[in-house]
Amino acid sequence: MAVHLTQSQWGYLLKTCQGGSVGASSAVASDDARSFISSLVFVLALEGQNEPDPSWNTWQTFLDSVVQFSQPRPSITHVELVVPSMREGESMHFATYITERAGWGSSFNNNRSFYLGENIGNWRAIPISCTNAAERVRVECNKHVGTEYSIALYLCAVPPMRALASLLPDTPLSSAHCGTLTARVLKGALSETAPAHASAWYGPSTLFIEMSSDDVQRKTSDFLFKTSSIKSLVEQEGENAALHNLLHGSDDDVRTLSNEACCIAIRSLAERACNTELNDTARCVVQKQLATTLLRYSIINRS
Repeated sequence: MAVHLTQSQWGYLLKTCQGGSVGASSAVASDDARSFISSLVFVLALEGQNEPDPSWNTWQTFLDSVVQFSQPRPSITHVELVVPSMREGESMHFATYITERAGWGSSFNNNRSFYLGENIGNWRAIPISCTNAAERVRVECNKHVGTEYSIALYLCAVPPMRALASLLPDTPLSSAHCGTLTARVLKGALSETAPAHASAWYGPSTLFIEMSSDDVQRKTSDFLFKTSSIKSLVEQEGENAALHNLLHGSDDDVRTLSNEACCIAIRSLAERACNTELNDTARCVVQKQLATTLLRYSIINRS
């Protein structure tokens, strides 16, 4: 079977054949980290709990029930975008919440308890990769800052009201719930992997199902493979150590990781998550691991 290497992979082989040290490649690794980050964004999804949180008020409990029972499985109650950045202090989370207007995580005080409290085991992340994805999505997100939250749009995310979804406004700042907003940004930014229907057609679960479909994930997998580089043993060991700390280490362990190490570890998990040969159980496990690494990177390492 013929083996086709990418330009970066050929460059690596030529470097080592010319006597370069396979471990001494910090400049290349730094470029790779930026490249890995610039080509990836993530849909972050919260699976519904079997029982409502005792601390919720009546309205929150009612809303959670409506969202769960009006959608297909898996029951996803919230979605948002995670947009990686190598720039210090730049927010990675773009979202809208009930009673809140859409904005970057900093406008919601980067709510650690929401992400890393009781919900920590319920988050799943879907990687989406294409040329300059992060910057394109960030630019599009900025057009939607201040979008008003609308619970009424959930009516258009379930049959038979979905038939009306294409008639609703779909421009920046048109009212939206989390599923509508996330779909709208992706449609505006990434034509290669954009959701197929009108933004209002989607609830959190239907958007999650479509973006984690084999068709979308195969495109991501193909792009990541084309832009991958061969790793030395030293680089592989460093990646494994960073992954271990992001998944299992203490907060102090996570804080000691370099931005570059986190980015490369996240890229590695993204490659696993978009493997279309995984069964549903294995894919769920990897998506949850990917979500954990993203959240601990964005909230702990970058705080």
